[in-house]
Amino acid sequence: MLEDALNDKYKLGTVQLVRRKGWFYFVVCIKKSVDIVKSDTVVGVDVGLKYQAVITVLHEDGYISDVEFVKYSKLLDKIRYLWKRIDYLKSILPKEQRTSRQIRRLWRKIHRINNWIAHNISKRIVERAKQHNAMIAIENLSNFKPVKGEKSKKLNRQLSNWIHGKIKDFVLYKARWEGIYVKVVPPRYTSKRCHICGSEGFRHGVIFKCSHGYTSNADFNASVNIALRAKFPKSWGIVNMPSPSRCKAPSVREW
Repeated sequence: MLEDALNDKYKLGTVQLVRRKGWFYFVVCIKKSVDIVKSDTVVGVDVGLKYQAVITVLHEDGYISDVEFVKYSKLLDKIRYLWKRIDYLKSILPKEQRTSRQIRRLWRKIHRINNWIAHNISKRIVERAKQHNAMIAIENLSNFKPVKGEKSKKLNRQLSNWIHGKIKDFVLYKARWEGIYVKVVPPRYTSKRCHICGSEGFRHGVIFKCSHGYTSNADFNASVNIALRAKFPKSWGIVNMPSPSRCKAPSVREW
């Protein structure tokens, strides 16, 4: 990319010299002009705790394809181990001491793991959008924060480590670089409405059941509703949606 910028393919921005851990680095900003284009095909993304992302492609004719459940089980187990290690190290600290060099090192490791997950998920989402010449729809979950005393310690810790904000930010800048339009939609009722008929249903764990009897994975249902929110902000469900049998079987990617 730097070579392309020197050949006038991109524009060079500011250049900074920074020092990190005894090393000096040149930070070079590269700019390019893009045309952001909307599309009738939408990649709906549901970011959750059970699955880090559920990616669904909703085509112009209502056909649903390329359903993908992304879950990083091994990395989340690693983070949980690091949490336990941090809790133990805090328990043996002197009363007047709140942290230590080892604890800060473990927090930095958790931060790096979360960044890696967010970068890979956002890359996958943008690749799907490029493959189908689609726009991207993702929820605004900025108000979902842990509140001490209202939820269990385990759930609050999961919420505090929820990287939905990073995924959204990474998707925004990567999509803009590729000229892909991103619509941020409100999350209200996306997991409580049926994506086929728009009726209210109920969610029990990972299962969503419509009042008319349709049952599906709750995160999959939410991802389609998110895509619908981007196309039809004032309506729920589509009357000409395909039957569940027309949807391709979802794939689960676990690491």
